[in-house]
Amino acid sequence: MIISKIHKVLMMVVIVIVLSACGKVSEESYEIDATDEMAQQIGDAMASLDEGGGSNAGQLAKIDVTGYEKSFARLAGSQDFISRMAQKDFSEVTQDLSDLLIPKSYAVDCSAVTFSGCAGGALVRDFSNGCSLADHRPQIARIGTATGYVRLTYAGTGAGTCTIPAITGTDSVTRIPNYRITGLRGAIFDVSAISTGQKITRIGQAAFTYENAGIRRQFTTGSGEQVLDMTIKTSSTIAITGKLRHNRSLSGGGMTITNNLTGLACTVSPSNNVTWTTGCNCPSSGSWSGTCTDTQTLTVTFSGTCGETTLTKGSVIKAVTMDRCQP
Repeated sequence: MIISKIHKVLMMVVIVIVLSACGKVSEESYEIDATDEMAQQIGDAMASLDEGGGSNAGQLAKIDVTGYEKSFARLAGSQDFISRMAQKDFSEVTQDLSDLLIPKSYAVDCSAVTFSGCAGGALVRDFSNGCSLADHRPQIARIGTATGYVRLTYAGTGAGTCTIPAITGTDSVTRIPNYRITGLRGAIFDVSAISTGQKITRIGQAAFTYENAGIRRQFTTGSGEQVLDMTIKTSSTIAITGKLRHNRSLSGGGMTITNNLTGLACTVSPSNNVTWTTGCNCPSSGSWSGTCTDTQTLTVTFSGTCGETTLTKGSVIKAVTMDRCQP
């Protein structure tokens, strides 16, 4: 067994050296589609809203969303030399190097880190001690580690039980993500809240409002090049109708997505009946549509297949799979 592992490690080293010498792992060709990432911001906001969607008592859904690891794997994939080898059918040597040398028992899987019990009016998903992120590609065991937290803070009459039962506009839940994913080869994916983060306030029996002071997502390559820096926030308050996922819909208001690297901004609003069904934490119908500062229109249309959307910007139409949308 030990000899087999050493043999695999040596083969990986040899292939990496060969590919590096041939220029196959250079970051010169590394690119991120900024328009796709704008669509991902909308998917992220919808999944985050679902996280605070609530039950009949106004309690947080506490869906354990792990879609950020998909974001990291997708963003890092363009510079991941092991992924490149896998695409060339070197599957027998693509097991992650750290997984060959470090027993799995030493790494806590992030999927095992769930929200805490209600304490001090808050629920916290805390991985400040670090946890291991699994790659969804079968050839690679792990893609890196996550540190930080997601905090849900309750205000109003239900703070003691982490619920938002009152229908008078006094009860709310605020979601603040603040964490970092660090790849095995140095790439960094940061997610952080600006100011008060995302807030859901209950204003009626089945009526809520959604506000977002700003969520920022940044990705930096292993060589230190920042290739993604985007912020999404509400430009005006969005109305939510429905206490449960299967009857939730959105109307009014708007969200502004800003590419902080280029200055391009797009403001979109819900249209065509943005609604959820039971089987997905993102909408199953409807669209977000609006205009950008480059005068082009941006539309993201959700479908009945969880996470599958159609992105239209100007004359470009393409399919985009949302990282954080899942059953």
